[in-house]
Amino acid sequence: MREFDGLPPELRGWISTAILPWSPSSVRRAYRKAMAKHRDMASALAELDRMEARLVSRDTRVVWGEDHPFRGLDKAHKPYRSARLEAAKSAAAMRG
Repeated sequence: MREFDGLPPELRGWISTAILPWSPSSVRRAYRKAMAKHRDMASALAELDRMEARLVSRDTRVVWGEDHPFRGLDKAHKPYRSARLEAAKSAAAMRG
Protein backbone atom coordinates (compact mmCIF):
# COMPACT_ATOMS: atom_id res chain seq x y z
CA MET A 1 0.00 0.00 0.00
CA ARG A 2 2.90 2.33 0.68
CA GLU A 3 4.04 1.95 -2.92
CA PHE A 4 0.56 2.90 -4.17
CA ASP A 5 0.44 5.90 -1.83
CA GLY A 6 3.75 7.06 -3.27
CA LEU A 7 2.33 7.40 -6.79
CA PRO A 8 1.39 10.86 -8.05
CA PRO A 9 -2.35 11.55 -7.61
CA GLU A 10 -2.98 11.27 -11.36
CA LEU A 11 -1.48 7.78 -11.45
CA ARG A 12 -3.40 6.69 -8.36
CA GLY A 13 -6.55 7.83 -10.13
CA TRP A 14 -5.58 6.02 -13.31
CA ILE A 15 -4.73 2.74 -11.60
CA SER A 16 -7.93 2.85 -9.53
CA THR A 17 -10.01 2.69 -12.74
CA ALA A 18 -7.77 0.26 -14.62
CA ILE A 19 -9.25 -2.94 -15.99
CA LEU A 20 -6.08 -4.93 -15.49
CA PRO A 21 -4.49 -5.51 -12.08
CA TRP A 22 -1.52 -3.18 -12.51
CA SER A 23 1.06 -3.04 -9.77
CA PRO A 24 2.19 0.42 -8.69
CA SER A 25 5.72 -0.32 -9.89
CA SER A 26 4.47 -1.38 -13.36
CA VAL A 27 2.36 1.75 -13.69
CA ARG A 28 5.22 3.96 -12.53
CA ARG A 29 7.61 2.36 -15.05
CA ALA A 30 5.13 2.67 -17.94
CA TYR A 31 4.31 6.26 -16.94
CA ARG A 32 7.97 7.26 -16.86
CA LYS A 33 8.47 5.88 -20.36
CA ALA A 34 5.36 7.66 -21.59
CA MET A 35 6.45 10.94 -19.97
CA ALA A 36 9.90 10.64 -21.56
CA LYS A 37 8.20 10.20 -24.92
CA HIS A 38 5.43 12.82 -24.63
CA ARG A 39 6.60 15.27 -21.92
CA ASP A 40 2.95 15.93 -21.09
CA MET A 41 0.88 14.29 -18.34
CA ALA A 42 -2.36 14.07 -20.32
CA SER A 43 -0.55 12.49 -23.27
CA ALA A 44 1.30 10.11 -20.95
CA LEU A 45 -1.96 8.98 -19.35
CA ALA A 46 -3.47 8.54 -22.81
CA GLU A 47 -0.45 6.38 -23.66
CA LEU A 48 -1.20 4.23 -20.60
CA ASP A 49 -4.79 3.91 -21.83
CA ARG A 50 -3.57 2.77 -25.24
CA MET A 51 -1.14 0.31 -23.66
CA GLU A 52 -3.85 -1.20 -21.50
CA ALA A 53 -6.27 -1.32 -24.45
CA ARG A 54 -3.74 -3.32 -26.47
CA LEU A 55 -3.24 -5.75 -23.58
CA VAL A 56 -6.98 -6.17 -22.97
CA SER A 57 -7.66 -6.64 -26.68
CA ARG A 58 -4.93 -9.26 -26.95
CA ASP A 59 -6.06 -11.09 -23.82
CA THR A 60 -9.73 -11.16 -24.80
CA ARG A 61 -8.90 -12.75 -28.14
CA VAL A 62 -6.86 -15.44 -26.41
CA VAL A 63 -9.23 -16.12 -23.51
CA TRP A 64 -12.73 -15.46 -24.90
CA GLY A 65 -12.30 -15.44 -28.66
CA GLU A 66 -12.91 -13.05 -31.51
CA ASP A 67 -16.54 -12.25 -30.59
CA HIS A 68 -15.87 -10.67 -27.19
CA PRO A 69 -16.98 -7.00 -27.04
CA PHE A 70 -13.55 -5.79 -25.88
CA ARG A 71 -11.81 -7.38 -28.87
CA GLY A 72 -10.28 -4.61 -30.93
CA LEU A 73 -10.88 -2.04 -28.22
CA ASP A 74 -7.48 -0.55 -28.89
CA LYS A 75 -8.74 0.44 -32.33
CA ALA A 76 -12.09 1.78 -31.09
CA HIS A 77 -13.36 5.02 -32.58
CA LYS A 78 -14.19 6.56 -29.21
CA PRO A 79 -11.58 7.20 -26.54
CA TYR A 80 -10.58 4.09 -24.65
CA ARG A 81 -11.15 5.60 -21.20
CA SER A 82 -14.78 6.34 -22.13
CA ALA A 83 -15.25 2.77 -23.32
CA ARG A 84 -13.62 1.49 -20.15
CA LEU A 85 -15.87 3.57 -17.91
CA GLU A 86 -18.97 2.54 -19.87
CA ALA A 87 -18.01 -1.12 -19.45
CA ALA A 88 -17.56 -0.64 -15.70
CA LYS A 89 -20.96 1.08 -15.42
CA SER A 90 -22.59 -1.68 -17.44
CA ALA A 91 -21.04 -4.38 -15.26
CA ALA A 92 -22.16 -2.57 -12.10
CA ALA A 93 -25.71 -2.27 -13.45
CA MET A 94 -25.79 -5.98 -14.24
CA ARG A 95 -24.65 -6.84 -10.70
CA GLY A 96 -27.51 -5.05 -9.15
